[in-house]
Amino acid sequence: MKNVMKSPVKKGDLGKKEKKGLFEIPVPYLKEASESYLSRFGMLMPPVYEQKAMYEKDWRENKEEFKEVRKNTEGSIQLEIWNHELPLQMGYIHPVAIASTLLGERDPRIEDEVDTLIRKYLEEND
Repeated sequence: MKNVMKSPVKKGDLGKKEKKGLFEIPVPYLKEASESYLSRFGMLMPPVYEQKAMYEKDWRENKEEFKEVRKNTEGSIQLEIWNHELPLQMGYIHPVAIASTLLGERDPRIEDEVDTLIRKYLEEND
């Protein structure tokens, strides 16, 4: 599968919503991504920093609302900027798209969760 898929992630930043607080209000263009997604739908422990994704166009239109912070800042998130609109399924990023962002991951726990995610998706859509 690694030879067929390409990650849609343009860049990753550590960001923090500057004005209203990232976790106090739902932000429609931020969706759970990568390890945060795997921890919600699989058996992986949540990552140290919550991982969110957003479309590059939304980033360009809203980046002034985010403030780059150091890794040890409380409430910060790891942000993935995607080259295309986030493909959603039931309000979450599509599982195949999540798998594509984690291609080449060398952590065996993550590899196992991605394999399980794809297998489960294929079984449900057979």
